[in-house]
Amino acid sequence: MAALKGGAAGYLLKDMEPEEILRGIRRALQGDMVLSSRLAPVLARAVRPGPHRAPGRRALHDRPRAPDRAAGGAGQEQ
Repeated sequence: MAALKGGAAGYLLKDMEPEEILRGIRRALQGDMVLSSRLAPVLARAVRPGPHRAPGRRALHDRPRAPDRAAGGAGQEQ
């Protein structure tokens, strides 16, 4: 992150395929921001730490499945 904040044109990993590194260098020379695809999750967590949902929202799986049925109602099929 420090390199990107410092103005680096991108970040490539040493274990990338040589052709992929060359493509990245060429893109950086053209002014594109170049990042290894393996860094995407790392950068996403740095930008948006914590749960990946809006604050105050519960995950979908935390939601009751059929509150109408639990109360004796018909559910959503109607």
